[in-house]
Amino acid sequence: MHLKKLAVRNFRRLQDVVIDLASDISIFVGANNSGKTSVGHALELFTGHGRFNIYDFSAALWPDIIAYGGTSEEGVSLPTMEVDIWLEIGADDVHRVIDLLPSLAWDSTLVGIRVAYAPADPEATRARFNETRERALAAVEKDADGQPFFNPSPKNLRDYLRNGLHDEYELRYFVLDPARFGANMVAEGGYVPASLAGRDRSGREILNGILRIDFLNAQRHLSDSPGGARA
Repeated sequence: MHLKKLAVRNFRRLQDVVIDLASDISIFVGANNSGKTSVGHALELFTGHGRFNIYDFSAALWPDIIAYGGTSEEGVSLPTMEVDIWLEIGADDVHRVIDLLPSLAWDSTLVGIRVAYAPADPEATRARFNETRERALAAVEKDADGQPFFNPSPKNLRDYLRNGLHDEYELRYFVLDPARFGANMVAEGGYVPASLAGRDRSGREILNGILRIDFLNAQRHLSDSPGGARA
């Protein structure tokens, strides 16, 4: 069993990419700011190691976040970041991924799990932002016309989520059916994956039970000279 494909959406510069991985070693080579490091960070965060922040959302989504905080119109929604993790398995691995089999009719060498970082309750988030915004405005000194002398924080919903994202968003887990995806791992129109919520094991436990993620962070300031100030 090995990690076969990884699809990332709305995470930093990776707005919608599918990455094919070798069964032994895969090496990412590319220019600076092309998304190499973001792939590693996506695996780290979506497998529950570390915390997301507002800058993990693709910058193209920031206007949507701001717009949602200022309107209740239909069609405006908070964005979601997603990672689809596809594993290629053999006959001896089926018992390890039993929770990810989409149906009794499954007949494939691929199983998939989607991890989404999604708003827990969008309307409640907007209400809390508006309440916080009103309190901030009320605390600012006003001029003779009743206008505040400066625009306090949070100025908009993105500003609010900069410090409160972890309280307003959550990780959700879904089983993917490879029969509903094309060769380029794009789902057919209208496909809604089955949620892993309510199972005996949580989605995070299922994922961490079949996929091990280790990180060796970049080491800098290394030197063989004995006189350096760093160890």
